[in-house]
Amino acid sequence: MNGQRQRCVYCCDSRSADVDHFTPISVDYSQAFAWNNFILVCPECNRKKGARFPRDKDGKPLIINPTREDPWDFLILDTKTGYLAARFLDEDFDPKGESTVEVISFINHEAVVEGRRRVIARYNEAVDYLLSSVEPKKSTGKLLREIREDEHGIGEWFARREGSLEPRFSELRARFPSIWRRFVREACSA
Repeated sequence: MNGQRQRCVYCCDSRSADVDHFTPISVDYSQAFAWNNFILVCPECNRKKGARFPRDKDGKPLIINPTREDPWDFLILDTKTGYLAARFLDEDFDPKGESTVEVISFINHEAVVEGRRRVIARYNEAVDYLLSSVEPKKSTGKLLREIREDEHGIGEWFARREGSLEPRFSELRARFPSIWRRFVREACSA
């Protein structure tokens, strides 16, 4: 649920030291002891969320539950800055993404963003290394290592989301389809 280093399911950067009730007890006391309502988070994200639990007009949560939903369905990653933002839909921002970024604002805290930028830089270096290699099939180890060490889920961003359209990743896909397929498979199963 939160990686081998026990990272927070919201920010992925800090150590999860708190158990959060996804649906706060103040909103629905019947969920106080429901196992599927417990998530491991860092103290900062837990404090930011607290009892804040916006819902849509039908009563459905407007906070991403990262144990049941893919955050990339609601958020986008700016690979130049490391910031997360709500995904833009037809004419407005995704309401769940927007509420999540607003309520759990720690996901864009300076240290968290810097962690994402470092992971992005390492992926870029690994792909550049592979693209410039004389024997690319033998040079995949660096890229595969980045997938194993990526606790921010950024590999999936580059494999299945808008990150796959960035020039170096597009080139990797075009020049080395078998390596690309392995990258996608590994990144999406990590």
